[in-house]
Amino acid sequence: MRISSKGRFAFGILAIAAVSAGVIWWAMHQGQLPTPVAVTGQSPTLGTNHTGNNAPTDNSNSGDLANNGNNSTDPATTGPDNTDDPDPTPTWEQNLDNILLSDDNENGKADKILALMPYTPAEHREELAQHLVNMVMDDHYEGTSNLLMNTTTSTNVAEVLMNDLLNRNNNLKLNTLVKIMETPEHPMAANAKEMLELFVQEDHGTNFVEWEQAVANWLKENDPPEGTQAQATTPDAPAAQ
Repeated sequence: MRISSKGRFAFGILAIAAVSAGVIWWAMHQGQLPTPVAVTGQSPTLGTNHTGNNAPTDNSNSGDLANNGNNSTDPATTGPDNTDDPDPTPTWEQNLDNILLSDDNENGKADKILALMPYTPAEHREELAQHLVNMVMDDHYEGTSNLLMNTTTSTNVAEVLMNDLLNRNNNLKLNTLVKIMETPEHPMAANAKEMLELFVQEDHGTNFVEWEQAVANWLKENDPPEGTQAQATTPDAPAAQ
């Protein structure tokens, strides 16, 4: 029997529909995947396995790990309303103010400023040195002299002490300059030698014995000890007319 072109076309349509239905049926019966579960953000329950093996997962401590340390803080020691904390350590400025406002005499204040120096930040020691030289007297200069003679004293502090030394009595001044000059590693050694040259008008190089003798001679001539100065002669009163 001969099939017309229209019949062949209709037969082709039916064949395509049958093949499509078979493909759809085959796809629907492959795998039988479970219906996806909506994500809720909660921790998986015991027995849920996300690692590829069958070992159960224990999440019983997950809450403790997440809150580790959050509930261990003692508000009595860290809270802003705690009034039992000890007073904070005073700053160097507060200590200095306490010294300057105290009832101690000048030398007592100088001793306390010297004791405060090692505990003061290096950048603020120059200020302490300024207060020190304003307080210490010539007859109590040993501690200040030791600070000046210390080769580890910063240059800024040493310069303050050297400038002040020039205003001290001649005996203290010149003998301290000799000691500094005799310490070659001292940062102020060259300055001390120049100052000595100005006073004694001599240069003995590195011969420290001659320097000491020159200073002693200068002091004897220009700054004799008290009680050895010549007494001024009082002119006679004019005769009565």
